[in-house]
Amino acid sequence: MHVVQYAEPIEHKRAAGSVASLWSESLAILSAHSGPILILALLGFAGANIVGQLLNTALTFESYARTGSFFSSFFSHLQVQYLAQAVCGAFTLTLARGGVTWIALNHGTGRRISLGAACRAALERWPALLLAAALYGVLMLAGIAALTVWLRELRMDPSNLGRISFDIAGISYAITVRSIGALIPDPGSPFSELLAYARVLMRRSASAYTWLVQQYGAGAVSSAWPVGLAGIVSIIGVDALLRMRFAAIMGSANGGFARALWACLRVGVCCFGPVVMHAWLVRLAVFGVSVLFVIAPLTVAQGALVAWLVRTAGSFWPYPVSQLVFVVGSSLVLMVFAAFATVYDARQYLALRNRAGQGELA
Repeated sequence: MHVVQYAEPIEHKRAAGSVASLWSESLAILSAHSGPILILALLGFAGANIVGQLLNTALTFESYARTGSFFSSFFSHLQVQYLAQAVCGAFTLTLARGGVTWIALNHGTGRRISLGAACRAALERWPALLLAAALYGVLMLAGIAALTVWLRELRMDPSNLGRISFDIAGISYAITVRSIGALIPDPGSPFSELLAYARVLMRRSASAYTWLVQQYGAGAVSSAWPVGLAGIVSIIGVDALLRMRFAAIMGSANGGFARALWACLRVGVCCFGPVVMHAWLVRLAVFGVSVLFVIAPLTVAQGALVAWLVRTAGSFWPYPVSQLVFVVGSSLVLMVFAAFATVYDARQYLALRNRAGQGELA
């Protein structure tokens, strides 16, 4: 059994687990191992979205060549896209998170870190990683479903958002709705695709989802806000209790799911406050950058630039092309944030274990 001793200078131990130290460690790890981390991030955090959108775009132009319409098979193309993303993402996302977590856990230990070693470590524990991802995804999806009832009543859910109108009110509304969606934790593939598909269905049948939940899911609750509040509590609780799931699996002696889950839950329960605080500090920082440099610019571009291109070209081809460009561009940016958050979680897990007197990682 390989034992890794995390020995740090005394002055660094005093600050272990602080926001400043974790940010510094995470940025240092991203810099020191940028090659393997970015390759894993491209594979797992961006790859499925890019593959799915490429497939959708290819099918759209193939359909246009046959029918002369870009929108005749829109819904069927979307189904194929989400299915491809779900199948691809279910494997690559867990592999990437496991590999990046392994790199973060073994940084500074003297162990040779490479892309191959990270992938092998993740593949050895892939069944446990997949089970952990599935558990988190199911529980998170339940909380998001409850929150969606309230957001739809407020008309602030992404499923309320239709075609963007190019005026201040329309652009502002679209940015607000998309920003709220970006603040909600991602359940991960294939649950992200299931959620996206459900939102498309809700957009096509505006009142069906709220009616169904109120009739069969909300019971005697007469308004949507208690359901939404329960969803928020559930999202925060699940995110905190299972946030260290990948670090617990990659840091355990045998990678077993049950033992790692118990270790993850112990950290989540005993250190609930610090875990929530750090998680939402990172999420809010990423959220702010995403709104300013991804969501807002792309929304303005969709509302103004793409519409102008359609009028100028006299054709609808700018819609699928721009969607591909937007998805690829935003995925490449957001994958860096996802990699940073994964590294941050792993380093916080180490800090919390050391604070609890478990200074060795087997």
